[in-house]
Amino acid sequence: MSTVASTEAPTPAPGASASVRALADRAAGTVLARALRQGDRVGWAAWHRLDGTAPATLRLGGAEVYDGDAGIGWALGVLSPVLDRPELHELARRAVAGAGPTVQAPGLLDGRAGVAVARAAVTGAGDPSRLPAADDVSGTDLLDGLSGVLLAALSLGAAPRVTDELVRALLDRGSAQREGWCYPGPPDAGGVPLAPLTGLAHGSSGVLLALGHWLATDPGTALAARVRERFRATWLWETAWSDPVLGWPDLREEPPAYPVMWCHGAAGIAATRIELGRLCEAGVDLGVPGPALRAQAEAGVRLCRDFVSHCAEQARHQQDTLGATPVQVDPADAGLTLCHGLGGALDVLASAAVCWGVDEHLELARASVLDLVDASGDDPDLWPTGQRTRGGYGLFQGLSGTAVVLARLAHPEAGLPSPGMFGVPVRLP
Repeated sequence: MSTVASTEAPTPAPGASASVRALADRAAGTVLARALRQGDRVGWAAWHRLDGTAPATLRLGGAEVYDGDAGIGWALGVLSPVLDRPELHELARRAVAGAGPTVQAPGLLDGRAGVAVARAAVTGAGDPSRLPAADDVSGTDLLDGLSGVLLAALSLGAAPRVTDELVRALLDRGSAQREGWCYPGPPDAGGVPLAPLTGLAHGSSGVLLALGHWLATDPGTALAARVRERFRATWLWETAWSDPVLGWPDLREEPPAYPVMWCHGAAGIAATRIELGRLCEAGVDLGVPGPALRAQAEAGVRLCRDFVSHCAEQARHQQDTLGATPVQVDPADAGLTLCHGLGGALDVLASAAVCWGVDEHLELARASVLDLVDASGDDPDLWPTGQRTRGGYGLFQGLSGTAVVLARLAHPEAGLPSPGMFGVPVRLP
């Protein structure tokens, strides 16, 4: 098993697991305390940024999963049993019950498909009838396109005719390339689709995740052969872009950067490869060799370790220089949040530790988290968010997602779901 990291883990502090659990509890308690209540309804304020230049503004959040009430409710429901705080589950129930009627978008993280998944996770009552039809979904990506809706359909136990329709719609999109098959990125402000992208949120990894889990249902139909062929072609296209040292490029930029983020870059791609490798080990035929997926996963995990170690080292250096003054240490200016911050890389280390049985990943992640919080301050309300601000509570850009990642690091034995894999069916065949 090749899991040697390119950087050494910091020496774990005594009781690092308990200290990280305390941080998870503090973050969850802050989300609980900041809930806005009216009768049986509950919600949270969220930061919103209209473009890259205007300052973010605080307003009532939406109902969606990405940074709204449904995602926060899902996180609180996940955290309640492991933190032994039943009040979190009660708030989660109210949050997901009130989410949905105002959501117009169809997608997994930005729309009603994700709200249905969050409600099912908290209440145990899934409702596939809330899912949009394939013709109502314009994109193909995980965040708001066909890939995310397909995962939601599989998670909710939708009928094969529903999931097959979504799969066929995915097969009808994209285009053949000299090396494999690619899918267009999401549309820009003018409605023009971006060039094809690598990565999980808007790129090929999201498509691979959805097609892989459809194959895990063991469809046994002629459609499955077409899906395996497309899976392999899509994997080849994304693989062709990878660099053995730098990882995967963010093709939105020229020249491209090589970020280690959940949304674009090594963290999301590594998370996908770990999950797809899990399917292979369970006997699912994806049309791609399991060792190849494992090798890519390990490459991504090494990049995540390097990123986390670098940020922790920077935090320790700044603490030594500035003393107790809280400082901003994350290069992404997004703290421990899942989408744009270190949360994506930390979540990957938690998954790698559990799936591969490598405690070293947990030790590095826990020690690094403690260094980073020492630098940023103990008050979760002042931890930075994905909107380059302080005080956010959402799943992907705020404290609720951070709390789940911290709880996964503190309690790997609990089997908590990865927030970065939201929508992925829990059960394997």
